[in-house]
Amino acid sequence: MLQRRKCSLDYTYENEKDDSVISEKLIFDGVESFKCTYYKACSIEMLEAYNKVINVGKSEWIIEIKQNLSATETDCDNLKHLRIYFDDGPCYEFICRSFQVVN
Repeated sequence: MLQRRKCSLDYTYENEKDDSVISEKLIFDGVESFKCTYYKACSIEMLEAYNKVINVGKSEWIIEIKQNLSATETDCDNLKHLRIYFDDGPCYEFICRSFQVVN
């Protein structure tokens, strides 16, 4: 069980070298907001995150979240807008402080 403000994405894929199945987990920590966008609702820019976690940078969404946190005097340092897009979606996005890959 994960502690507060952590989200986990568990997934499997086939190893191209020997056809074995590999299981991994992405753990996003210090989550302030997240969203999931499915296949046909995804934008072209989301495809940039195909099978990899990318830092989107300064997006409208992270600016909004930082403004909301600042208004309540909540720490918003070190927040990142991270995104990953899987085959045919969905695209997951997180405003969080860090992430790690766990095998």
